[in-house]
Amino acid sequence: MTATALPRRIERACCRDAADIAAALDWLEAALAEAGCPPSRAAACLVVAEEMLTNVARHAWPKGVVPGVFALSAGIWRGREGLGVLISTEDDGIPFDPTLCEPPDTGASVEGRPVGGLGIHLVMRMTSWQRYRRRGGRNHFSVFWRSASPPD
Repeated sequence: MTATALPRRIERACCRDAADIAAALDWLEAALAEAGCPPSRAAACLVVAEEMLTNVARHAWPKGVVPGVFALSAGIWRGREGLGVLISTEDDGIPFDPTLCEPPDTGASVEGRPVGGLGIHLVMRMTSWQRYRRRGGRNHFSVFWRSASPPD
């Protein structure tokens, strides 16, 4: 297989359907493989993307409101430190800034913790930086994930 020229930007529309989210993740996985990202490292990037997509699908629109289509995009490039991926979601749901979420108390027992918040916590811990903005009635959330180059 010939490696895809980098940098590369890819975009995909997505809906709330679990099969559509899985297809979007398959699409990203294929793009990472084409960019030369080993499957063991791509798995971590896919966890981040899955959490982002699942949060939009489950929480962006109030109950009873017909959800809109949301988008996943990724910019992929290779640098001296390895592969870099800018993952972004965009939706027309209710305003929500994940960067303002308090980290969960991971020291508390499972029974003592409220449901939710771990996915966002994972995204924040697994990425180098995060950015949120609300523009034109849409949420824009982006994160940067890096796969370090293996030692020579």
